Amino acid sequence: MGVTRVLVTTKYLLLMIVDTTFSQCPEGWFGNKCEYQCHCQDQNCDASGACPVGAKCARSYFGFACQYYNIMDQRTADYLLDDDDTTCSKAEITAATNDDKTDQIFTFAWIVLSKKAAIRDLKFSFLNADRRSVVCSGWVFTDVTSKIVELRCTNNILFTKFKVTTKSAVEVCGLYIGRGRSVALKQVTSSSDLQHADVRADTVVDGHRYESPGTGTKCFGTVSRGLRAYLGLILEKPILVFSVDIYTRQANSQDKIAVKLIDTSGFEKEALQPGRSRTSGVFEYKLSSPELAMGVKITSVGRKEFSVCEVEVYGDCAAGQFGLDCKHSCEQCHSQLCEMTGICLSCEEKQGFTSCRKVCGKCAGNKQCDEDTAVCVDGCLHGYRGDRCNMLCDPCPNNSTCDRYTGACDQCPKGFFGDDCQKPCTNCAGDGSCMKEDGYCVDGCKNLFMGDFCQQTCPNCRVSCDRETGYCAGECREGYWSISCDED
Repeated sequence: MGVTRVLVTTKYLLLMIVDTTFSQCPEGWFGNKCEYQCHCQDQNCDASGACPVGAKCARSYFGFACQYYNIMDQRTADYLLDDDDTTCSKAEITAATNDDKTDQIFTFAWIVLSKKAAIRDLKFSFLNADRRSVVCSGWVFTDVTSKIVELRCTNNILFTKFKVTTKSAVEVCGLYIGRGRSVALKQVTSSSDLQHADVRADTVVDGHRYESPGTGTKCFGTVSRGLRAYLGLILEKPILVFSVDIYTRQANSQDKIAVKLIDTSGFEKEALQPGRSRTSGVFEYKLSSPELAMGVKITSVGRKEFSVCEVEVYGDCAAGQFGLDCKHSCEQCHSQLCEMTGICLSCEEKQGFTSCRKVCGKCAGNKQCDEDTAVCVDGCLHGYRGDRCNMLCDPCPNNSTCDRYTGACDQCPKGFFGDDCQKPCTNCAGDGSCMKEDGYCVDGCKNLFMGDFCQQTCPNCRVSCDRETGYCAGECREGYWSISCDED
């Protein structure tokens, strides 16, 4: 179907695909490189991005680790945005985006219902900026939980208003429409010039939208020197981009810059068309369809100088990838489809729509997993790892498997030991193998070496010695005698 699958949850599911070690991040940040911002109500989150128990996502954010930006107008009826599934309404809902004058890409909607509902109980429609109806040619529904439905469309939709109608006794308790998530934070930057030596280009991806003298936060600026200045941003992985926001000093005008995406081959694409600027100094570039890109390049127009305080790129993983860093593949799923946390999806075509449900990963034992989280109860099948057993182990020696949580191989190649199998075994006999945990030589020591780790030499022995006592086996070296060959 070519549809990117992304699970969006808040309090309903807080498990994430993350590594087991984290750097110590400043308050308000998380991730291995502290590259993700916390968007909980109090800006605090744990090392995986989950909010404290009982806390919710900050307003305007929702979903996986509160990373997805909600483009619904915040003046929408509060019961739809309060993350409370007890405040509901059966009335027909027409929700506007936060810019009802400019069409935006419909990525997905997350609908919270008062109870589990059949697809036939729900009806959806779109209006664009010209107030014309926009038709979805193929709806895709995924049951996130018994009360949460994820909605996507197989064709590209540009819209400003989204209407929901329910039948029977079903009520709508929450409605969130994703713009994507900010994917440019802490990414690699480059530039043609600096206005001030102490202002680096990476200030445009530091999470600060405006200058703040009290914190030392500054904006990046260029000096043309008769040349066309540029500012570049390279993403770590190709991302499906939906929109780009540029925050500048208010004195800047939009006609000073041109904004282009960089495709996966490194070539610049045509300049993006700027949208209506709703806030002074904030320039919005909304794409007409999703574009797979490796970066963004901002260039001066007519050799004019420009300044940029922050670049925000909104997008998501390409089809078949998952995780906040989009580095994991859905290839282990039979359908090749999975959602944001890697849970595999099984989809079937029905009359007029596609229905998807979560399925267990490569679970061991009776292959059961938790209904909501898909965590495998009895561990993983050989060669798979993770809570949900949805990630492949790296190739391990001797056809061994890996640790479910760390990914470390159970065995090391011959001659090596340690968690990462990078430490060499020393002077081990036989095939040179030693214990993975501590380097203990399994088959004893080579001739003339002794000790648990065979790092000591036998004292004055001609051939070999006892591993523990050091007593020589056979003759002493010339000039030495006694059972331990220590007398001359």
